[in-house]
Amino acid sequence: MSTVFVIGAGASCEVGLPVGEVLKGKISQLLNIQYEDFRRQLESGDRTIQQALSKTDNYHRLALAALHIKDALPLAISIDNFIDMHRDNEDIQFCGKLAIVRSILMEERLSSLFFDEFRANKNINFGALNDSWYPSLFKQITEGCVDIELEARFKSIKLIIFNYDRCVEHFLYHAIQTAYGVSQDKAIELINHIEIYHPYGSVGALPWLGGKDQIIFGGEPRSEELLKLAERIKTFTEGIEAKETEQMRVQLMLANRLVFLGFAFHKINMQLLSTANIKVSKTPQLECYATVFDESQESIKIINQQIRDLY
Repeated sequence: MSTVFVIGAGASCEVGLPVGEVLKGKISQLLNIQYEDFRRQLESGDRTIQQALSKTDNYHRLALAALHIKDALPLAISIDNFIDMHRDNEDIQFCGKLAIVRSILMEERLSSLFFDEFRANKNINFGALNDSWYPSLFKQITEGCVDIELEARFKSIKLIIFNYDRCVEHFLYHAIQTAYGVSQDKAIELINHIEIYHPYGSVGALPWLGGKDQIIFGGEPRSEELLKLAERIKTFTEGIEAKETEQMRVQLMLANRLVFLGFAFHKINMQLLSTANIKVSKTPQLECYATVFDESQESIKIINQQIRDLY
């Protein structure tokens, strides 16, 4: 039994990460780089972003692009949509990606999943997550399961995460260790059995997972790090590589169960998930579940059809 979870921004919202207008407002504040009179003292905006821009050869031009995003962002659906509107403008894309990374890392630190790992005897406060879907997911995965059976359970799960944050991976890593008393290495081994896709990239690799561009959950990047981390962010039109996209679609095609959590069903994202050109043998039965928070009955009918059109 293979289960694919498609996870959107609404899922992270349950642990305190902002979405929609709130996130746009925070990004606008970060990019509002202004100085006191003729001094070089920063009056507003984010210092780390300002320092990152100063390390380029086009500081003044990029600073103007940052202010352009700040002024125009209220007119866009999201920061992702705004960057896509200016897909031919490298300065807008560059500044937008810097702001995305900086804001998401800051919000990870403010989330109910964060703890200071450099202090002794610290862990996620799992009791504070009772009203979110995270413990529910873990309970479903591990119900009636002893530790030697976890590998098979984790192999049956696929995660397609449209968010830039690392909330799901961070939660599972610490939940496994806490619930089963296993080592960090064992928890890493188990999580590596889950196929995880971030179609638009993420704000960095969690250190325990290895790889390039590592930064801890809720980390404070230096300006040099921020420049590297911004390269991991993909726009709608960039997306993930064709090979990884095909692998993701194959998993959707082979799934016995498909679950959408906090997903907005935007047309571009649904097109990215389409299995129309995937030719694999498939079991005939598919169960599908989806959250449709604050959607009208008419919108839900459209969403139902969008999901059917995936296949």
